Amino acid sequence: MKKFFITMLAAVAATASFAQNPKIDKEIAATKSYAAGLEIYNNAKASLTPELEQKAALALNKLATAEGQPAIENITQNKATNADYRLIANMINAANLCKQVNAKGAVDLVKNVANFRPVMINAANSTNDNDEKLMYSETYVNTADANDQFVPLASFFAAYAIFNKGDYNKAAQYAKTAFGDERVKENAEQIYRMSLEKNMKTREDTLKYVDALKELDIDKYFIQISNFYIDLGMQDKVQALVDEALAKNPNNKMALFTQGTLKSDKKEYDSALADYKKVVEVDPDFIYGWFNLAACYGNIADDINIKKADKSGRLFGDDLKKCSEAYEGAADALEHVRTLDPNHETIKNWPMLLRMYYNRMGKTDKAKEISKIIGDE
Repeated sequence: MKKFFITMLAAVAATASFAQNPKIDKEIAATKSYAAGLEIYNNAKASLTPELEQKAALALNKLATAEGQPAIENITQNKATNADYRLIANMINAANLCKQVNAKGAVDLVKNVANFRPVMINAANSTNDNDEKLMYSETYVNTADANDQFVPLASFFAAYAIFNKGDYNKAAQYAKTAFGDERVKENAEQIYRMSLEKNMKTREDTLKYVDALKELDIDKYFIQISNFYIDLGMQDKVQALVDEALAKNPNNKMALFTQGTLKSDKKEYDSALADYKKVVEVDPDFIYGWFNLAACYGNIADDINIKKADKSGRLFGDDLKKCSEAYEGAADALEHVRTLDPNHETIKNWPMLLRMYYNRMGKTDKAKEISKIIGDE
C-alpha cells in the first residue's frame, strides 16, 4: 500500500509539472495572434510559476505590439477605426500584464504605451457598441495609477455600458467612481440610482436605496426619500427627516411641502395650509406647492360642507363665509398653477379642478372660460 501511495504522489507531481507548460511562451508566439495567445495564457495561468507567467506575458506583449503597429500609424494620422482602438487596447493590456507579473523590462513597456491610454477614453466616448465601450473604458481604468484624474470619466463610460448590459451591481460601482468628474457627475448619479432601483426586490433593498439617496443629496431627493418611507409605512421616519431639515433651515421648501402633506393626510388642514403658504412664499415658481395649496383649500371647503351643511346641502353664516373663502383660496392658487403651466402639461387636471371651484362659487363665466381650455366648448 505504501508503494502505491508513493506512486500516486509521483503521478500527481508529474501532472503538475506538465501543467506548468514550460514552453508556454513558445506556444503563444507560435499562434502569431494576440487573441489566440491570450486564450492559451488564460487557460494555463492558474498552474504557471511566476517565471513562466513572466515569459508568457512578454510573448503576449510581443504579439500585441506587432499587431498594433499599423493601428499606431492610423491613430497618429487621425485615421483610426474601432479595429485600431481594439489593437491599441490589446497593447496597453499586454504591457500592463507584464507589469503585474514583474516581467523583465515591464516598466519600459508600460511607458511605451502610456501616451495611447487617453485614446481609450475617446474611443469609449465615440462608440455606440456597449462591448467596445466597456473594453476601452476598462482598459483605461484597469491600467491607471492611483491618482489618475481621468479614471472617473472612464468609469462613467464603463458604468453606461455595463448598465445597458444588465450588470446593475457593477454599473453602480463604476457610476459612483464617476462622481469624481463634474462633467459627468449628474448623468453618473442617474445611472447609479437606476442601477440601485433595478435591484430593489425586498424591503431591505428599498431601505438600502433610501440610504443611498440620503448619502447622495438628502435635500435633492427629499420627496423621493419621504415617499419611499411612506410606502413602507414609516411615517415616523418622514417626520424625523422633516424635523431635522427644518431645524437646520426653517425655509426648507421640500421639508415644508412634505410636512404639509403629512398634515393633510391626517386631515389637519389648517396647519397644512400654513405650511403650503410658506412653501410658495419661499419659492413662488414651485408649481406643486401652489397645487397642493389649492387642494388643501378645497379639502377645507369640502370638510365644512360635510360637517356643517343642512339636509338640503346649504350653509349659513360663518360656515358659508369660511367655505366661500376656502373656494376663493383654491381658485386663486390654481390661477397661479395656470400661469406656471398654461398648457396643463405638468399638472394635467388643474383645469378641471379650477372649473369645479368656479362652479361651486357661482362664477359660471369663469367656469366657461376654463371649459374652453379643456375643450368642452
